[in-house]
Amino acid sequence: MKGDIVMSKEKLDELIAATKLGELISKKEDEDKKCCKKCSTIIIAVLAIVGAVAAVAGIAYAVYTRLFR
Repeated sequence: MKGDIVMSKEKLDELIAATKLGELISKKEDEDKKCCKKCSTIIIAVLAIVGAVAAVAGIAYAVYTRLFR
């Protein structure tokens, strides 16, 4: 038949192997993104707590200096 593409078994096996390798790499990248997202969420939460404590300490210091001067 004119225009048909004929692939040998070796080429077909090579294409399947490349596809599986691509899927494995993609899966690994997805797992890395999930871990990175989890770590960044934890870091943001810790920084928010530190910021809140610093704000409360600043307010307490300002009230202390105004009242007891």
